Amino acid sequence: LRPIFLMSIGCVALKPTSFSNSLTFSHRVHNSKSLKLRRKLVIRPSTAPSTLLLRGGSLLNTVPGLGPALLSPAASAIGFIFWDKNWRGSAFSLNFVKNVIVSFFFAGALIWTGTIPSFGAGDAANVAFWPLVLSALCGVVIGDCTAIGSLKRLGSRRYLLIDCLKPALAALFGVVVLNERVTLRLAGSITAVVGGVYIASTAKLENEEDGVVQASAYSIGIGYLLAVLHLLLDTAGAALTKKVCGGLQPFQIGLIRFGSSAIMLAAIGGTAALWSRALVALSNAAKEGSSPESKIEKTRRWYEMPTDMSKDNWRAIAIGTFFVTFTGPSLFYISLSKMPLAVVTTLSCLGPVYEPFLSKAMRGTPIEPKAVLGAAIAFLGVASLYM
Repeated sequence: LRPIFLMSIGCVALKPTSFSNSLTFSHRVHNSKSLKLRRKLVIRPSTAPSTLLLRGGSLLNTVPGLGPALLSPAASAIGFIFWDKNWRGSAFSLNFVKNVIVSFFFAGALIWTGTIPSFGAGDAANVAFWPLVLSALCGVVIGDCTAIGSLKRLGSRRYLLIDCLKPALAALFGVVVLNERVTLRLAGSITAVVGGVYIASTAKLENEEDGVVQASAYSIGIGYLLAVLHLLLDTAGAALTKKVCGGLQPFQIGLIRFGSSAIMLAAIGGTAALWSRALVALSNAAKEGSSPESKIEKTRRWYEMPTDMSKDNWRAIAIGTFFVTFTGPSLFYISLSKMPLAVVTTLSCLGPVYEPFLSKAMRGTPIEPKAVLGAAIAFLGVASLYM
C-alpha cells in the first residue's frame, strides 16, 4: 500500500504570498515618483489557483492538481470492476460496508503518516469537523441514496444525461460560494469533456433497454426529482468540503467524512431494524398463529448484510473499496485544494471514459468504437484547458 499512499500525498498545495507584504518597502518611500517606480518593479505573486483563472481561461497555474484529478476517477473505475458481481447485498448495505472499511484505511494512513489531528481549540480539524459532517450527510448519506433511487426509476441513459449537468452546477456553486471565475473558454472545455463522457458512458447502452419504458409518468417524475436532488446535494457537499478543508490533509478529510457517514448509516439501519421487529411483534400479538414476518423480511432486506458471500467476494469488496473510497477521494481532495471546483468536478466524471479500457486490460472485454470516440473528445476537452 505504501506506493499508493505516497501517490495520494505526492502533490503539495500552493500557498500564494500576500500582495500587501510585497509592497511594505514601497510604502515606506515618501517620494511619489519613486513609489510609482517601485510598484512597477514589484513582482506580484499570482492569486490562489482555486479562486482565479489566468487570462483567457487557461489553467496553467493549476497543473500540480491535474495529475491527482485525472488519477482519481481512474482509481474509482478500477474499484468498480472489483465490486462488479461480487456484492450480493443491497446498495444501502454496500454504502455502509464501504464506509466502515475505508474508515480503517484512513485511520491507518493517519497513523502511518503521523498526521493524526488533535482536535484542539485551534486545530483545523476541530474547526472543520461539523461542516465536513454536514458535507458527508449531503454527499455520501443522502446523495448516494438519491442517486440509486433515481437510477432505478430513470434507467441508465436518462440518469447519465442528468448527471452530466454536475460540472455546470459546480461552476455555479464556484462562482456564488467560492468566488471563482468561469470564462467562455473554460465553459467550452467543460462542455467537450462532458460530451465525451456521455458518449463513452452510453456506448454499452446502445442496444440495451433502459428499463423504464413501462414506468408511469409519476415514477419518472420522481426519478428526475431525485436526480436533481442528488446533483444539488453532491455538489453542495463538494463545495462545502473545498471551503472548509484548507488546513487539513486528505486523509484527515476522508476519516471525518466517511467515518461520520458510517455512523449515520449505522443509526439509520439500526433504527429500521428495530422498527421492523416492533411491527412483527405487534402483528404477532394482534393475530395469533398468523405471522406476517415473511412479508416484512422482504421489505427490510435493504439494510441487512449479505450472508451468502465467500471470502473471495469479501476480499474483492475490500480491494474495490480501497480504490473507490480511499484512493479516489484522497486524490480528489488533493486536486480540490489546487483547482477550481468546476474543473475538479468535470475531471472526476472521467470514470466512464477509463472503464472500457481498464475492463479490456483486466477482463478482456471488447472496447466499443463509441467509447473510443467519447474518450478522444473528453481528453481533447481536458487538453484545451491547458493550451
